[in-house]
Amino acid sequence: MSDAVDGMRDPRKLRVRVGLTFVRTLRPALYVLLVASALLTFWAGGGIGGREQGDDVQVLLRSSDPRVRALAAEVAGYRAAAQYAADLVDRLDDNEPAVRSAAHAALVRIVGQDATPGGEGPAAQRRWREVLRARGLLR
Repeated sequence: MSDAVDGMRDPRKLRVRVGLTFVRTLRPALYVLLVASALLTFWAGGGIGGREQGDDVQVLLRSSDPRVRALAAEVAGYRAAAQYAADLVDRLDDNEPAVRSAAHAALVRIVGQDATPGGEGPAAQRRWREVLRARGLLR
């Protein structure tokens, strides 16, 4: 009885109780909205789900900054995807030694063997193209 009397004396306590009751009532609806938004995010995919729409590695392999080209070549090698093969072969004739080295290492990682041990430049490019075509990784 003293709680009812306290509520009558102090109107703030009454507002707090009403507020807590409101939250208890809304809680299931909030959980449903949370689950629905998570499902929608995964279903929609793309940028909403945090996945990238495009692949920037191929763009970065053509960057004007040699450090970016070298890093992109390294990333391409770790992804070990054939889609980078042509760009990596092109980087074997790059002006920057670090880019050539990274491109060579990436191609070795993708193919699983070194087609041109220690080779760089046009001759290495021709040999890598032959190897990649023979494996069906290059048209």
